[in-house]
Amino acid sequence: MTAMITIMFVVAIALVGFAAGVTRGRKERGSHEAARLVRGNSTGDAGAYRAGYLAGHLAGWRDAAAHEDPRTVPAAGAPAWLPRPSSPVQVSAVRAPSPVARPILPAQPVQPAVASSPHPSTQPAQQLPPEVLLAEQAARREKRDRQNINVTLYVASLLLVAAAALFIGSSLPAVLRFAGVWTITAVFYAGGFVLHAKAPRLKPAAVAFAGTGLALIPVTGLAMYNFALQDGPAAWLVTSAVGTAAYVVAAVRLDSRVLAFLSLSFLVSTAWSGVSMLGGALVWYFASLIGLAVLLTLANLARPRWLPPVYVKPLLVLHPFVVPFVALAATFVPRYLRPGEYTMLMAVSALYFGVMALPPRNTFRLQQFHAARAASTLAVMAGVNDSGAELAYVLLAGLVLLAAQSLGVAFGAQYLSRWFPAGNSVQPGRRWWTDGLLCFGLQLALTVVTAAVVLLNEAQLPVGMPLFLTLGAGLLLAWKLGKQGLLAEWLPVTALVVAVPFVHELGGWAAAALLAAGGAYWLLRAVWSGGPLRRVFVLAGRLGLTLAVPAVATGVLPDALDRSAWVLAAFVAAVTGQLLLEAGLIRAGIRTLAPRLSLAVFAGAGMAALPLVLLAERAPGHHLAATALVVHVLAAAAAGWILFPWAAGRVSSRPGALLAPASLAWGGVLSFAGVSLALGNTVLLVGLLYFAAQGLRPAGTPGRRGHWWAARGVATVLAGTGYLQLLGDGGGLVLAGEELSLAAVAFLALALQMIPSLVAAVRGHNRSLAAIDAAVVLPFMGAAAAVVSLSGRYASGPYLSGVTAESWQAGAAAIVMAASAVAAGYLLRREQFTAVFAPAALLLLLVLRGGHIHDVEILLGSSRRSAWPWCRRRRAGRRRDSTSSPPGSSRRPSPPSWRMTCRPPPPWCP
Repeated sequence: MTAMITIMFVVAIALVGFAAGVTRGRKERGSHEAARLVRGNSTGDAGAYRAGYLAGHLAGWRDAAAHEDPRTVPAAGAPAWLPRPSSPVQVSAVRAPSPVARPILPAQPVQPAVASSPHPSTQPAQQLPPEVLLAEQAARREKRDRQNINVTLYVASLLLVAAAALFIGSSLPAVLRFAGVWTITAVFYAGGFVLHAKAPRLKPAAVAFAGTGLALIPVTGLAMYNFALQDGPAAWLVTSAVGTAAYVVAAVRLDSRVLAFLSLSFLVSTAWSGVSMLGGALVWYFASLIGLAVLLTLANLARPRWLPPVYVKPLLVLHPFVVPFVALAATFVPRYLRPGEYTMLMAVSALYFGVMALPPRNTFRLQQFHAARAASTLAVMAGVNDSGAELAYVLLAGLVLLAAQSLGVAFGAQYLSRWFPAGNSVQPGRRWWTDGLLCFGLQLALTVVTAAVVLLNEAQLPVGMPLFLTLGAGLLLAWKLGKQGLLAEWLPVTALVVAVPFVHELGGWAAAALLAAGGAYWLLRAVWSGGPLRRVFVLAGRLGLTLAVPAVATGVLPDALDRSAWVLAAFVAAVTGQLLLEAGLIRAGIRTLAPRLSLAVFAGAGMAALPLVLLAERAPGHHLAATALVVHVLAAAAAGWILFPWAAGRVSSRPGALLAPASLAWGGVLSFAGVSLALGNTVLLVGLLYFAAQGLRPAGTPGRRGHWWAARGVATVLAGTGYLQLLGDGGGLVLAGEELSLAAVAFLALALQMIPSLVAAVRGHNRSLAAIDAAVVLPFMGAAAAVVSLSGRYASGPYLSGVTAESWQAGAAAIVMAASAVAAGYLLRREQFTAVFAPAALLLLLVLRGGHIHDVEILLGSSRRSAWPWCRRRRAGRRRDSTSSPPGSSRRPSPPSWRMTCRPPPPWCP
């Protein structure tokens, strides 16, 4: 396997060197040929000089014409010349016409260049003289011949190499085969140099001969291993040494960078063959490459006088890639390395990269700096692993190094910018900001892996250690890099989010410490910072401390029976406190971030957690849930009281106008449905006090009337639920020898609600609102009266036991209902729709009390009494209409108008 890896490395390096050399050689050959042809054209007789001069001017004119308009064509009567080919030294043209068919025109003087215009005109092409055409044809022929010769030489070289390989396997004696291969190699190699020096016109053949000799060197090494030196490492070493020397000499003599690159590949082979000769392990192959890279780097930096110029470019190109290649290769074959060897390779690589990043005029300095950091991290992790530590500790070592690097880059950005200047960059320190964020991103990923490894392998390392390390690094980076970009301010948040999947394994105290650290940091940042970010930091700190409260409860009650319920109750208490704090800040005029949204979030979080507390509590009575519910309801009522405007006419956005009503309604539903009737009545009592207090504010206060209506509604409901609780406890109210039923108490409470409407009607204030009030209360009174009347006939139960067929409660309810409807209809007769109060009540009560003659007489009497004002009003209107026209007038009296009453006349009025 070691030999296979070695062969693969040699082949890869050879291919890279060959490709680079071919590319560079092709470019150099084109430049040399162009220079040679230019020199050839510049010498000679005056005719050749003149022909080249005219050909150059013609080529320039054609280039200008092509740039101006490619569709330009020659004028009629002149021969059409084809454009120049892609070769920089050839000028192609169509064969000149025969002298017999058309005489040759004399040479025309060269015209000056015409300025470009949006619409260039077509210009006639000039005819080349015969000597120019002949020179061009000769150059084309020479180029074609040279190409044919080169192709033939390359094919012959390949055939010779193949023949040498076949010659080794022939049936000739071994000595003859060995000597023959070496002789042929030496003859071709030396013959190429001789031809190159003695016959300049045969330089292509000389290069082909020398190249054939160089290509035969590996074949001679194979022959030496088969026939002379049958020790593989020794034969490899001799072949590599001879090949290195031969390629170096050829590269210098022939001035070829291709051979220079190939000689470096033989230099690598020499280093590896030496390791193989000594019987070293795989690590020494990598070490020899690193040593070779160091030598190449020193040669590139020092550039001594004895270094041939042809090697300057190959050294500059290759030396930065040798050590990264070694480090990458060693990383992918760790199974073939002994303990400590990978650590040594990474340490040496890190040292090399660090040294290479120091010289100011060195290339790839920034990349070398990054490579040094990566190699040092891998070296330390490999060293910890070689010491026998668990995988969790190995990953923790990587976390420590990543944190150190991110912090070092963040706090040393000023010095790094001086050492690694950014050139013309607008923001030279921005790349170090990005570097710190990317490094922290790697730390986050490694933190998740480390925590998962700790849990899966049940390691002795506490799972909170990598999380605390990452959070600490995130806090410091946010403080340092936050001034350059807001993205850095999210680093602590990401660290806390990464810790969420491991909260259960962390425990209460560790989770509380993480959240408290984040909250305290953000509050401190709020103290140090200014502007809009201060409000953001304040809110973030409050959220962190709020979430830390249930974590503390988890740590305090590790084995409690209702641990989940207590944790949720602690969360309710925390968000309730934040709700009161937010209301106080708004009341004090302190600007906060999104006050309405904050109130809604804190109140909504508390209301959402209350049913969870109720479900999680397993103790009988649900005392914890009841306490949490009462605390939250009281806090919501207090926040609503604080936020509501005090002065009349004060302009206020009232961010908490719906806060207390929503909390009271939700608390009442949870209390009645899940806890007890007594708790529900307590919530209703709190709501009654809140709405009554809001309704007693000075006149003109926004929302005062709405709170007053809400207080009356809550009082009505509380009267019914309170009496229901009294009946459930075995009590009751006895009046006139009968126990009042629940429906009778509800009817009485509704009847009392008619008093404010009637008082407002008598005083004449807001009669339209009083009419609406009566229109809302009377239907509920009718429903309660119906329940009271029907309960004595068809219903029986614990809450209706006091109602019988002969009970006075139904009759009293009917009389009160009729009186209320008549009073409301009479006092509010000028308002719309009030005329239906008395008729509707009469119809309902006739249906309910039709079997009781005395009740019917009372109802009819009250209805007649209520209709009398309407009839008087109508007759008065008729008299006024009949006397409005003077005697003798031809105008007919107008019909009676009822617009003065703002409603049609009642149907029972005669």
